[in-house]
Amino acid sequence: MLNASSNNFSGFIPDDLGNELALQCLDFRGNFFEGPKPKSLNKLEKLKFLGLSGNNLTGEIPRELGHLASLEIMILGYNEFKGGNPTEFGNLTNLKYLDLAEGNLGGGIPPELGQLSQLHTLYLYSNNLDGTIPQEIGNLTALQFLDLSDNLFSGEIPGTTGNLCNLQLVNLMCNRLSGSIPSKFGWVDAASSPRALE
Repeated sequence: MLNASSNNFSGFIPDDLGNELALQCLDFRGNFFEGPKPKSLNKLEKLKFLGLSGNNLTGEIPRELGHLASLEIMILGYNEFKGGNPTEFGNLTNLKYLDLAEGNLGGGIPPELGQLSQLHTLYLYSNNLDGTIPQEIGNLTALQFLDLSDNLFSGEIPGTTGNLCNLQLVNLMCNRLSGSIPSKFGWVDAASSPRALE
């Protein structure tokens, strides 16, 4: 484990961290690191926790992160990442928590994210994501917290959200969604219960 969170570290993340092949937890949240994420971190095949949020990291989110099959928690939000959500994240079948909030990400939600059967938290709020919310979101049956607010999503809420029977929080505010709310939202009757959308 390497935890250097909530400090005033700056500069670039050391590239040779990728040589610590036994590392399972890397937490650099809440610092002033800048530049792109070192490519060498993609060698940390035993990594379960990756926390880089709250820095000044730039560039695109590396697709190679999708090869870290042991990852359970990935927190990359509150940086300056741009580009899209890598489709390779659909390979992270052990992932339970994904936070890419507060950045400059564009494009849509890759349908491949629907393969993350253990995912219970998905935070994508405050980006520039657009397009429709994919039907595959309904495959995330373990999902409890879904926040897609402050983006540019359009179209209707997929009817497959009725499969999300474990939902506790859904935030879709400040988008361009239209149509009607599905009659069942997480197995709750949206017409009769205020808990269907929070």
